[in-house]
Amino acid sequence: MKIYKIQHLHSIYKFYLQDERDSLAIKAFSNDGSTLLDDWKPFHISLFEGKTKKEKSLSEDFNSSCYDDGLLYVSDSISFEVFKGLGEAEILPVLTSDGRDFKYINVINKIPSLKFNSKEELKEMFRSGKYFFDDKSVNGQLIFRDEVLTSTYFVTDAFVSKYGDKFKGISFEEVGEV
Repeated sequence: MKIYKIQHLHSIYKFYLQDERDSLAIKAFSNDGSTLLDDWKPFHISLFEGKTKKEKSLSEDFNSSCYDDGLLYVSDSISFEVFKGLGEAEILPVLTSDGRDFKYINVINKIPSLKFNSKEELKEMFRSGKYFFDDKSVNGQLIFRDEVLTSTYFVTDAFVSKYGDKFKGISFEEVGEV
């Protein structure tokens, strides 16, 4: 089974950015996979407009955005079609600068998925983008966070096979297998 990391297609699509001065956005950005549902208040995200001609020409025709690890925004239709009832993620409303109906996907499925013997090994996996996963922990999962490396959302090939073609704006980069 292959494991993927969710990434934004920066060379093709514009994306949403959160206001780093907004305490609610910071709470989501620094979240470790804990539930946010009970006291959630939507925060503002802004469409990246770009400064250069190339950046300004990026497509706004996307239904998913993941500029930063752990900050996955999807259109309302994708949130309903993919994540509603999944149980591994919370669907939380956000306010977009362009008035589109997008949701923040908070992955709450946190498991001991990575195999490493030291913090140096973990740092090297993060730097290289090649991770070693525990097959017992990852088996049967669709989308998850590691209990130590909580900022990154990982998906399995089962998720990509079932839902991958529904996303426009993000890609799934293979980062390991079990």
